[in-house]
Amino acid sequence: MDDKQNNIFEMLKRVNNFVSLHKNAFSPNSLATELFNIIKKTVEEVTNLTITQASNTSSTKQGVTKKATLRENLRQSMETISYTARGISVRVPGADNKFRMPIGNNDSILLTTAQVFARDVVEFKSDFAKRELEKVFFDEFNANIKAFEQATKDKNASRNAQVATRASINQAMEQGIMAFREVDAIVRNKFRNESNILSQWATASHVLRQTRSSKKTKTKAAEQSKENNDNN
Repeated sequence: MDDKQNNIFEMLKRVNNFVSLHKNAFSPNSLATELFNIIKKTVEEVTNLTITQASNTSSTKQGVTKKATLRENLRQSMETISYTARGISVRVPGADNKFRMPIGNNDSILLTTAQVFARDVVEFKSDFAKRELEKVFFDEFNANIKAFEQATKDKNASRNAQVATRASINQAMEQGIMAFREVDAIVRNKFRNESNILSQWATASHVLRQTRSSKKTKTKAAEQSKENNDNN
């Protein structure tokens, strides 16, 4: 969540705590109780989703580090194959053309090129072996290819999970905010003659109001700036 969402979420949690103190003032079948339940559900859902989000973020960071190591290992192996192929081409003209390193840092191109290398080395197996690149080297090379491919899939899965979690948080937050906006007037009307409780409500709900006010202030400032520029 960004700072604005965090501020609003903290407000919803305070509102939820307010409800726990004063819920008996409302009928179980009232609109207020229905809206309070939505806010409570929002707090529970977002709490769980933020834990999931933190876990996804940690997994993504670990995946990035792991993938970087695998990428470097794979590139080094490919460079070894490529310059060895240049030596092979002295006796087997054209061998070097099959093992040219890709240009740039695109992981997809790197992986595809590595897979082509793995396929084409079979034809030159004995030539590589004569130059001290035997089966164990290519076994490790093939293992690196598979590991890099899996790391790419894992990273994409973590990223997709982050996007999905963020969308779920946004959806839950929107429901909570809409419920708050609707119940705000109900609470103020219910406790209009009880200043102490109204003060508690104002304290619980002030963050959302500040956020709205700040947004309006920024909008007015932008409009004023535009007007000033137009007049200049």
